[in-house]
Amino acid sequence: MTNCTRVVLVVHLNVNESCLDDYVQLITQHAQNSLRLEPGCLQFDVLFPEENSNQLILVESYEDAAALEMHKNSAHMSDYRKRTEGMVSKSKIYYCTSTAEYR
Repeated sequence: MTNCTRVVLVVHLNVNESCLDDYVQLITQHAQNSLRLEPGCLQFDVLFPEENSNQLILVESYEDAAALEMHKNSAHMSDYRKRTEGMVSKSKIYYCTSTAEYR
């Protein structure tokens, strides 16, 4: 097994229905900013499960723990947190290792 450094997050979000349209716009912009402004952000997808219209799944991939830390402390993350406060009723973050790391 190679040295595993890449960090992958899978985030399940329940968004308050009254905020859904605004939240989708904000998280989409946040994903684009993360990819554009952070060299260590390798992937940031916003997925929409068909079963439940107010749930979203985020899939984020970072080069390493330092890149994830940079993301958490970025100015655009701080702005995102402020602008989306109260919009998410429930969230669960899964920290994962990619199977690609095991080749």
